Amino acid sequence: MSGAAFGLNGPGSDRDRLGGWFNVGVLRAVAPALALGLRTTAAVCLSLWVTFELQLSAPYWAATSASLVCLPVLGASLRKSEARLIGTVVGAVFIVALTGIFPQNRVGFLLSLAAWCAVCAFVTTLLDNFASYGAALSGYTAVIIAAGATENPDQIFSLAISRTSEIVIGIVCATVVLIATTRPRSAEKLADLLAGVIAETARDTFITLRTGGPDAADSRPARRALIKRTVAARQQADEAIGESSELKSRQSTLHAALEGVFEALSDWRAIAGHMRRLPDADARRQAQEVLDTMPPDLAQLLASGDAAEWTDDPAAMRDACAYAARALVALDTRDPSVRLLASSLAEWLRAMARAANGLALLLAPGTARDAAHHWPGPGGKDLLPALVNGVRVFLTIGAVELLWIITAWPSGMTAVTFAAINVILISPKNEQAPAAATYAVIGVAGAGALAGVTKFALLPPQQTFFGLCATLTLLLVPFGAFSAIPRLTPIFSQMTLNFMPLLGLTNEMTYDPPAFYNQVLGILTGCIATAIALQVVPPVRPRVRADRLLAATWNELRDLAGKPEILPRSAWEARIYNRLAALPEEAEPIQAGRMVAVLSVGTEIIRLRQIAERFGLQSDVRGFLSEMARGNDPGAIEVLRQLDTELAAIPREVPGEEVRLRARASLQALTEALETHMASYAPEDRP
Repeated sequence: MSGAAFGLNGPGSDRDRLGGWFNVGVLRAVAPALALGLRTTAAVCLSLWVTFELQLSAPYWAATSASLVCLPVLGASLRKSEARLIGTVVGAVFIVALTGIFPQNRVGFLLSLAAWCAVCAFVTTLLDNFASYGAALSGYTAVIIAAGATENPDQIFSLAISRTSEIVIGIVCATVVLIATTRPRSAEKLADLLAGVIAETARDTFITLRTGGPDAADSRPARRALIKRTVAARQQADEAIGESSELKSRQSTLHAALEGVFEALSDWRAIAGHMRRLPDADARRQAQEVLDTMPPDLAQLLASGDAAEWTDDPAAMRDACAYAARALVALDTRDPSVRLLASSLAEWLRAMARAANGLALLLAPGTARDAAHHWPGPGGKDLLPALVNGVRVFLTIGAVELLWIITAWPSGMTAVTFAAINVILISPKNEQAPAAATYAVIGVAGAGALAGVTKFALLPPQQTFFGLCATLTLLLVPFGAFSAIPRLTPIFSQMTLNFMPLLGLTNEMTYDPPAFYNQVLGILTGCIATAIALQVVPPVRPRVRADRLLAATWNELRDLAGKPEILPRSAWEARIYNRLAALPEEAEPIQAGRMVAVLSVGTEIIRLRQIAERFGLQSDVRGFLSEMARGNDPGAIEVLRQLDTELAAIPREVPGEEVRLRARASLQALTEALETHMASYAPEDRP
């Protein structure tokens, strides 16, 4: 009987529908993960072939490095490879030097090694993204090399060369495979993300201008959501820089664009705060007076919220925003409130122009203009989580070293090595660290079982390199594929990390079950030690970290007011953006809003001091700065109001009316920023 009798072969049959769903839906979902698994396998096999040909002692370290730097995104893989290379060299140089300093002092050597790992963990926590990974590599690479030289310390230099060579070979092989098989897409994704954030910021700002007043809808939730998306764009920017030499050489322009988005959000907050203080009729009248100064076509484009308008010709949008900003600065008005609104919108347009310039760099590099960017370094970060992580790493490695010395366990140094690897890599995850440590234990247990089956059942019959690769493919393809699935990444990334060291592939393979079991137990002990350490020395809670970041930002605002010199606005903004990026994901939305309010207050202080210096008004603002430096917000606001009253009382006939008007607008903006900041805190929560 034919299949048509059951409706399986006819047009529109269930089989057709099932086949169409499977071919399109399933394959489309599975293809990226499967491709990553195949790339990982190819990179591992290529690195093994090279190390076998060169007769290196531990090819599995090359294979491990190749598997670890294979990520779903090409830019992320290349940046991770670069960081791994630098970190490996730094760690190798350190361990050689340390061995020379403590040639016969075992205790001094081990304590110094633990201290070095603690320092690397401290730096890892302060740095971001791939720089953080490089710092972590500097720590545990030293332990890896030290473990290999336990029996023969005099061979440390040659061993360092060998291990570094194996790791570099793995990195190079993975890079070759990735470049040959992966299409760069990070810049395209970043452009879509940035254009979407820019367009939504523009649309919502114009909604605020056209509907502002006491009864206007609260725009703070929208700004907080956009802040999170902009912070996420920094990670995407790092990946895009890894894929393009053009972006790498001009990365300051790209980072300046992201800062432009943050600045636009801050200016939008100032506009919204000012509009809410005005009566409804005045708010609409003043907003219309300011909007009439702008080119109508540009205002319509900005209000549309259409991201395509920004991606079609970002350079033209940049120039149009810059032109409109100049027109607003030149607006002839005698109303301080209108002047404030015009100045805030002009600053907003300049910030949007910087953001559009970054978009031009991504889509049409020849039309982008190079821009300076102030990198604040890790100085904007809170040191407490880094200190806690450093202490935890030192105690963990020291405890496992002590266990090794007391028990004289043959695999004790293996336990030290993997305790160092796990505790250094996992500690910066903060509140996700305990779960990550648990996943590490599960991953090692799974990798150990599979490595045992592979080593003692599947590998012995294989007599050729092709057979070895075929066997590895059966496991590495699923490892790589499952590690690309977010929910499975924590477990399978650990299985990928530990599988090759457990398998222990060498030129002359040995099949020693007791040695293998000791190796598994050593690695498992290192992972369990990390899990225990995270319970004994838990991460700093998200609320504490967020509160400390806010308090540090507030203290820095006081320092900004108290310093005799004027801090460049870019330096101030860069430090606050760094702190915004450091806010934990679990932080309350209002905490990000408070930090943006502090950013606005600081920006207005810098602007007021620049106006005072330019027009000889330093003595007039000295009292305000003194109150701010002491943290007396109400007193500072009172001084601002008195100064505004004094400036308003000066007759128009007295020269310098335009200067006084601009100063009054700045005073009003600063007063509103301070009042907004004060209103966001309950009395008992004030920093």
